[in-house]
Amino acid sequence: MPGRTKKDREKLLNNFALDLAERCQSEFTQAMEIYGGDFVKVKNKISFTVDAIPACYTGNHELCRRHSFVCKGGKKFWLYNRAFLPNSFKIRKLDENLNAIRKSEDSSNRTVNVRLNAIMWNSVFREHQRLHPNCNGFLQWNMEREEKFGFVNREEAMCDKCTYRSRKFKLYEEVQTKKPGRKAAKINVSAQAALSQTPLGYTGLRKIVLGCNMPAPSTSGLQKRANKVLPEIVNIDKKDMKARRKQLIAINTLRGRKDPGSVSLQADGAYNNAIYSGIGKTPFQPATQVVYSVAEAETEDKKAL
Repeated sequence: MPGRTKKDREKLLNNFALDLAERCQSEFTQAMEIYGGDFVKVKNKISFTVDAIPACYTGNHELCRRHSFVCKGGKKFWLYNRAFLPNSFKIRKLDENLNAIRKSEDSSNRTVNVRLNAIMWNSVFREHQRLHPNCNGFLQWNMEREEKFGFVNREEAMCDKCTYRSRKFKLYEEVQTKKPGRKAAKINVSAQAALSQTPLGYTGLRKIVLGCNMPAPSTSGLQKRANKVLPEIVNIDKKDMKARRKQLIAINTLRGRKDPGSVSLQADGAYNNAIYSGIGKTPFQPATQVVYSVAEAETEDKKAL
């Protein structure tokens, strides 16, 4: 942020935040007016406008001329006679840092659905050839526009020579529900189901994912998904246990038992501390927690109840 002293820079930063908020609101309002309130068209156009705004504050209005609703460069540029920032305000663009970030992301890994990935690139190749038939640029993911949701992501393609940019593609399958809003990715749900069967925690999982050079889901995101998935697992387990008990009663009825609801059981307990840890300290089991499992002894399956 330009400024001679720390106080000047802090003041400019606060004014920049206010101006940026006003800019975003103005872009949206103008877009709604131009497209007559058609939110679908506005949403598609605004996805390009968001790239023009940062460039505008660096003094580059090339994208503004094509995608901005309130800035066209020249005499009609956004910062002309603004209340919060001077006309000469510019943010220094650190191309070296941006290139380093892009290079780091380009060498990282992602989890994608093979079929949806093939659909994306076939669509991108055809569209790029149709819109820019004379361009021989290299098509790649636009990592600056990547959207991440847990283990999955939405990607768009870009050309390194021409101005081509594709729409965003979902490279993951969704859980089909009747509820409104964004649907959960199947892999995010299945990951929680697998985690419930292992002693691995979120910190350990994130270390493994980061060790594979992949962006790891946030701890809060994992917990939020677990709060929705785990109660469903509990409900499924209860239904399964109920079905097992009914099956045992049916088996005992076929065997001619007078009381088919009475079954033979075998059980065992597991404690959180080893037995030898209480030597010389207590005559009882030296544990604060115990898990007591019960299994039926009526069939060869020995199913847990």
